[in-house]
Amino acid sequence: MINAPIVLTGSAAWQHTFGDVDAETMIRFASGVSTFTVNGAALDRDQAALSAVSAPR
Repeated sequence: MINAPIVLTGSAAWQHTFGDVDAETMIRFASGVSTFTVNGAALDRDQAALSAVSAPR
C-alpha cells in the first residue's frame, strides 16, 4: 500500500428563495396559438447546500 496524503475539503451554504416557489409555467410553441401549462416540482423556500471532497494530493 502506498502512503499518499489525502486532502479533505468541504463547503456549506444556505439558500433562501424569494418570491413564488411554485414551478408552474404557461408556454406555447412558436408556431402555435394555444398555450399549455407545464408543472414542475416546487422549489424549497430554505435549503442547505453541502459538499465534501477527499482526494489524493
